[in-house]
Amino acid sequence: MKPFSSLFSKILLWFFLNLALVAAVLVVFFAFQSQIDLHAIFGRQASDRLRTAGRLISHELNQVPIENWSDVLARHAEIHQVDFALLFKGGFQSLSKDMDIPEAVMKMVMGPFRPKPPKNEVSLPLKPRDKHGWKM
Repeated sequence: MKPFSSLFSKILLWFFLNLALVAAVLVVFFAFQSQIDLHAIFGRQASDRLRTAGRLISHELNQVPIENWSDVLARHAEIHQVDFALLFKGGFQSLSKDMDIPEAVMKMVMGPFRPKPPKNEVSLPLKPRDKHGWKM
């Protein structure tokens, strides 16, 4: 009789081979994990570069009058190969180049600037309630 002729023994053999493969992969991963910069893989460098660029731009914008902000943004747009736009509450825009900002983007940006109702003000319920206070 052959040692691996039954279906049960073949399934059991494949199970243990797969288990050994998973264990080997985990051992290799944990052995080399300290040598791999996982933050670089998952975008830490990109976020640091964006944060640094934002600080440089804001510092430079503080040094020049508002009329020259478009020039500063255009210079940094050329360096970083992106387009910059500053949008302010009153509708003031400072752009790195001539562009049309979509209305959906403008609504999303202006969302935090919308006036919020005072906390003391009582708002009316949206749906009528029955005598027990349940929404109908």
